Amino acid sequence: ARKISGESLKEMVTRTTFAAHRERHRYALNGALLVVKPDTIRMVATDGRRLALVEKKAQNPEDTDIEVIVPTKALEELVKVLGDDEDAEADVLISLAGEEENQLVAKTPRAVVATRLVEGHFPPYESVIPKDHDKKAEVDPGRFLAAVQRAAVMTTDEYSSVTVHFAAERLEVTAAAPDAGEAAVSMEAAYGGPELEISFNPAFLVDFLRVVEEERVRVEFRDPTSPVLFRGGKGFLYVLMPVSRQ
Repeated sequence: ARKISGESLKEMVTRTTFAAHRERHRYALNGALLVVKPDTIRMVATDGRRLALVEKKAQNPEDTDIEVIVPTKALEELVKVLGDDEDAEADVLISLAGEEENQLVAKTPRAVVATRLVEGHFPPYESVIPKDHDKKAEVDPGRFLAAVQRAAVMTTDEYSSVTVHFAAERLEVTAAAPDAGEAAVSMEAAYGGPELEISFNPAFLVDFLRVVEEERVRVEFRDPTSPVLFRGGKGFLYVLMPVSRQ
């Protein structure tokens, strides 16, 4: 069995499963990839338009690595079991079971959660993570979240994007829809690059910003159409595809 602290597991699940696909027919995307190596544990989820990845240090000196896709429902169930009490402090023991090792068993001091694994291949996620973005900004995630939520009030089903305008030492979040009107919310940001506008699905931004606990988020980007990389602290990455402006 491999060990991971309940607190770490809870954090990994909370910071990734929101990005998984909710539709049944997308099997491999319907779960989170769990990769256990001797010194790290990684969890990844994606729905094809965004990707969330969390990596934690671990001490699992077993010979073999584990790489499995766990249904998001089972992971969310496990978080419920861990609750907010002393269980979260304790270690969770993770092991594979079944003749074909097609089940995952997670033992906490109070309960055992067992689930069938998702069959299929997880997308080659490492190639999706941008490595060479030349523009970087740092923002306060709480303020950014508030700005996106305020601007998103002006979105409609037909006009459903918000635009983030990066300028010297600030950014502005705007949204406009013919029937709803316009919104523009400005805030400070550590940015010294050229002015640039990128449009996003506001719900996808909110999902990420809600689970960031660090005081700063780093945004790395290249142009209005390339995937944008958000760093929500050590070992927490979020890749988001921009949308075309409406």
